[in-house]
Amino acid sequence: MSTIIQPFIDNLNTIQKDLVKVAKEIIILEKDKIISVLQDNQMSLGLRSDNKIAGVYKPSTQEFASIFNPVKPKKAFEPYNFEWTSGTFKFMDVKNESGALYSIFSTSGKQSILEKAYGELFDLTEENNDWVNENIILPELRKYILENVFTIN
Repeated sequence: MSTIIQPFIDNLNTIQKDLVKVAKEIIILEKDKIISVLQDNQMSLGLRSDNKIAGVYKPSTQEFASIFNPVKPKKAFEPYNFEWTSGTFKFMDVKNESGALYSIFSTSGKQSILEKAYGELFDLTEENNDWVNENIILPELRKYILENVFTIN
């Protein structure tokens, strides 16, 4: 009986060894969706990575914005949306770190300035990270496992 199941056990061991590599590939393939979560569910709402409001616009900023017409309105007493020219958002990318970790960054040159002023902005909140894991990465990992579990070499 062990000769019948051994190829499957060997295959499961191979799949297990490959999961971190596959997760990294998924992150890169799905980077636009992951970046969108950071932009739409976090930064455009004025949230830092610790889920706290980074700050609110002053009336003077609203007046200034009405003259220069930024990409998104700047209304007094509403949270920052971090989109004046949209350069920071347009130039966001993802890079793999050690293990299955990744980081989101902007090549616009504004990231360090923004984070110096407002705190960590380019990491997902815990809630958004969980959402990305559950709705983007995990379904693709499951798909990979199911597609490969019965493949016997």
